[in-house]
Amino acid sequence: MSSVSLKSVAYFVVVVVFVGCTIFLLQGMLPSDGAGDPLDRSRGPVDDRSPVKMDLDLKKTDLLAKDFDPKVLEEVVKSGGIVMSSGRIDVLGRGLFYRESQPRDNPSTNLSVLLLHGMNFKSSTWHSLGTFDHLVAMGHRVVAVDLPGYGETGGDQLDENLRGDFLDRIVSALKLDPVVVVSPSMSGTYSLPFLVNFPGKMTGYVPVAPIFTEKFTREQYEKIRTPTLIIYGELDKDLGRESTKRLRNIPNSQVQELPKAKHPAYLDQPQLFHKLLYNFLLVLGKH
Repeated sequence: MSSVSLKSVAYFVVVVVFVGCTIFLLQGMLPSDGAGDPLDRSRGPVDDRSPVKMDLDLKKTDLLAKDFDPKVLEEVVKSGGIVMSSGRIDVLGRGLFYRESQPRDNPSTNLSVLLLHGMNFKSSTWHSLGTFDHLVAMGHRVVAVDLPGYGETGGDQLDENLRGDFLDRIVSALKLDPVVVVSPSMSGTYSLPFLVNFPGKMTGYVPVAPIFTEKFTREQYEKIRTPTLIIYGELDKDLGRESTKRLRNIPNSQVQELPKAKHPAYLDQPQLFHKLLYNFLLVLGKH
């Protein structure tokens, strides 16, 4: 082979190596969604939002550490410091009824609390129990809804496949973000699909012996990043224990058994229930 041919081959090799290195460097500079081809958007957006910092470890947190001062609650109620209202919003063609309470001087925290209900209850249950007043006195905005088929909303019950999206639309329509969802029993058919399928939308989760836990796998629970306070009654030996066994797989969770309490444990132990909510919301607000 002539010296001219050798020079041509060498030049060609140098050019190929230069171009390859240039392409490699440019790829490294392009924005990437994660592992794999930096231009591959087929995996959809990576949801790395975490409303609560990951340094919060509920398993090491004492959620009975503090008592809410009853004098604060008494003063807020007596002074007319609670603003109550109700209304309806259209959600997927349903006229959803809701009740709302918040401090007269505006919430002192950025957390909103959404109260769902079980099959035999409705939004007014939380008023009767005193949960509205307690949470507002703590500085939070509080909303409770009558789910489709119940209370003032009435009508037919919603298809189970739509319930996660339905709850997401409620949170958006009422501007509840960042939201902490309290979800007893039947309302698990709404809160659990919302928790699993809309990551990052819920700042905190308080399931109280919810149904529907069997619809999700252990792997799905293990991927949940939302801090979760799992509550069930000591006397709720069926659904309470079964749901808790599955929900324990949520990494950042804590289980609290309410002594001598049945399935709607908050009714049998309202003082303890409110104390747990107080401490849970307190630590969420600090992170």
